[in-house]
Amino acid sequence: MSDDNPSVTGAAAAPAWLRSAQQFARAAVAFIAGGVLGVFGAWGLIFPAAVISTRPAVFASIACIALLVLGAVAVFATRRRGFVWRAAIAGFVIAGLITVVLLAWVLGSFTRGMAKLDAAESGRGSSPLAADLQNIPGQLQASGPSAGGYTVGSCVNLSGSRASTTAITARCDATDAAGAYKVVAIATSATGCPSDVDQVNFQKRDQTGYALCLDYNWVASSCLLVNTGWKAERVSCDSRPAVGVVARPTDLLVSTADKKRCANGGIDHPVRKYTVCIARQNAH
Repeated sequence: MSDDNPSVTGAAAAPAWLRSAQQFARAAVAFIAGGVLGVFGAWGLIFPAAVISTRPAVFASIACIALLVLGAVAVFATRRRGFVWRAAIAGFVIAGLITVVLLAWVLGSFTRGMAKLDAAESGRGSSPLAADLQNIPGQLQASGPSAGGYTVGSCVNLSGSRASTTAITARCDATDAAGAYKVVAIATSATGCPSDVDQVNFQKRDQTGYALCLDYNWVASSCLLVNTGWKAERVSCDSRPAVGVVARPTDLLVSTADKKRCANGGIDHPVRKYTVCIARQNAH
């Protein structure tokens, strides 16, 4: 006797659409898991060595590289190279690359920002103006041997009184301790100095005399107190003295002595043909 209703010997197979949905869900989970692994892997590779820069951090980065290489070898060596595994690998690679690019951009921006901040805080040493002010064409004049320990190109501060002034050797470089003047020539008398120097200081030692021909030693983003009637001094740009002008150099014009070309005026040197443009930090 035949049986028109055959018995069900096993569970009915899942519909094709359900199997596809399940496979897609597994692939999505694998893609996300691979992506998370890629993010942490890239972070572990780059961040410790680039930011912390210590020996343990470098060793940690090397360990991350070794683990990731071993993991990649294990993944590609397995026979299960189905759709889910390809999704995991794709997530790992894509997320890792994106993380590397973003970290490189963030670290690069951070480094550039810190460099700009350091330059702004120091305000000197690396700017073109700072270098130009320390090497003004035609500023220094040929002279004989050094006198009294002073040489052309050295820097000094003046101290004492107007009637009895002493020139004290100081640094020339771009620091707050830089001298207020630069020796541009040494002569036997004041008339031997270029007529456009900022100041002449006559020194007498061992019954012999010599004149120090002085220009202001301008330093980028540093201020000098000038027009005091006696001597210039390096001061804070926030100073508000009762006498004189607190001046900060803003530009250097060579081959010209036209201070009208400066936005806020300047100090010209018509003989040696250069002008230092200044910004007046106080008003008198």
